[in-house]
Amino acid sequence: MTKFRLLIPIICFLFVVGGCKKDPPATRPLMLGTWELTEATDQDGNDILSKLAFPVTAIQITDKNEIIGTHSPLVTRLVYGDSKWNNLSAQMNQWFDYAGGQFSKAEYQIGSGTESSLTIEFKLEATASGKSGMQEILDIMGVDSSWKQTTVYHRFNNIKVTIPGQFDKANATGSAAAQTGKFKTMTWEFNTKTAAYYNYHDASGRVLTWGGWPVDSFGKLKLTWTRSSLSVSDIVQSKL
Repeated sequence: MTKFRLLIPIICFLFVVGGCKKDPPATRPLMLGTWELTEATDQDGNDILSKLAFPVTAIQITDKNEIIGTHSPLVTRLVYGDSKWNNLSAQMNQWFDYAGGQFSKAEYQIGSGTESSLTIEFKLEATASGKSGMQEILDIMGVDSSWKQTTVYHRFNNIKVTIPGQFDKANATGSAAAQTGKFKTMTWEFNTKTAAYYNYHDASGRVLTWGGWPVDSFGKLKLTWTRSSLSVSDIVQSKL
């Protein structure tokens, strides 16, 4: 009996070391950093990457729940679809001064574990000095004048997020920094489970529902991002 008691700690140790299952790394830390959009398809599987490059779609995801980058043309295409896209795209460089380093902004929310979805609220407004870009976009789309705003917030809930290799056992060890370096791509899917909510702020700062465009008509897009060691500004300059 005494010998058996002595063996118990050894058995427990071997069980822990040999049978311990390491949890996959949390999703949020793996998203942090700079990403370049390298693949984009619409709901029919058509390649639309070239439609979103003014001159390139790149974002930085920060640990403060911010997204900074050149994503407003992407959001415009996501919300308004192909309708009048040629008219819209012809003026993108006038509304968004990405070459001058004036980037667009968004906020994201995601759980602290191994998550399969996230929420993003895109702040769609002109970044070029002296431009009322959002109102011009709404004019082209034929939005009623009662809904004309200089800034519209487009929030999307339940965007499917996938980081290839996240659940591979070999990638579940090491520091957070070491883990992040292992994951080179990330996919977002705006699909039938995604829900959209559009709002604006009144003169008092109250958040009000924006009804200028139907929330159920956004594009069902699949976006693949590739991690970059460059800053958003450097990526933009390399594409000019």
